Amino acid sequence: MEGDQLLDSDASPNPLASADSRGHTSPEVDPCVGGAGHGVTEEGVGQGKNRLPAWKEVKQLRDQNMRHATKTGAIFAPSRTSEGWSVPVGKQMSCLPDAAYNGMNEIGFSDASLAKLRSASIPKLGNDPMASWTSVNFALDKHGYPFHLKERTSDFNGKGGIMLNLLTSPPGHVFCVSLNVVVAGKINHHCVVFSTMKKRDSPFGKMIDNRAFPVVPMYLEKKDVRNVGKEAAKAVWKKFIGQNPATHGHDFYINPSQVFELLRV
Repeated sequence: MEGDQLLDSDASPNPLASADSRGHTSPEVDPCVGGAGHGVTEEGVGQGKNRLPAWKEVKQLRDQNMRHATKTGAIFAPSRTSEGWSVPVGKQMSCLPDAAYNGMNEIGFSDASLAKLRSASIPKLGNDPMASWTSVNFALDKHGYPFHLKERTSDFNGKGGIMLNLLTSPPGHVFCVSLNVVVAGKINHHCVVFSTMKKRDSPFGKMIDNRAFPVVPMYLEKKDVRNVGKEAAKAVWKKFIGQNPATHGHDFYINPSQVFELLRV
């Protein structure tokens, strides 16, 4: 995805920060602040002399933030490593191989090299070198990774649109979705992962981006995928992309353009 702040951020993950229901990150909580009669009072955490140990207080604060996030729909993951692998950080030119890498990990294949995948799929020459679906498939084959990207756009581009039809699709699939994100009138091209794999923390699927922290995976809930309408589906996707600080304070909309499924070969 190209653009200004929407694309690039070198901020390091903050293990004490979690996402709220609007996709913003909560500020770091200092467990040492306060004393008798001070500290966080919501739900009794950190109240006066009966204050909890610091590590337990931080855990409860994080749990509270996650519970509050569930009140308005899909939940943001607490970090970029909670998936069991380090979600890569990249730019527009690497979003396709990054999505393929995330997809393979989501399926359970952890032997891929992100560096090799990027190197083999991103052109070395040109004014705006970036990977393509063809070059990513070439890279997968070159390095012997047992996967292939197959276009499925026409299967989802029917009544209700791509965003709704992906949300209501059957479990057990991983898709790389190409998006046109228009922010303040500027078109940004990007690719993300949409997974319907059933996992312990995400039984209804998830969305994964390669944008830097605070953009983290988003876990879907039952109400996001069952009996959901077109406008509600748009809201789920907008919440996911809306994590990015560059969208804050701007009108933006999302137009999915292509869907490729990551299949074992």
